[in-house]
Amino acid sequence: MSKGSKWYYRFYIEDENGQHIQKEFVGSKSKKETEAMLRHTAIASVYFYFLFEKICFANT
Repeated sequence: MSKGSKWYYRFYIEDENGQHIQKEFVGSKSKKETEAMLRHTAIASVYFYFLFEKICFANT
């Protein structure tokens, strides 16, 4: 999504109550760079989710 001279990216996260919350972040002036930022954020989110799950199960 473009707003003025900057591109933004957004995605949904799930809170502790199971509700989906939309998060929006400023990207860059380039659509291509902003899409790369979104991909990087999505990959990091999945990685940290699985890491967190592994830590939680290891502590039980």
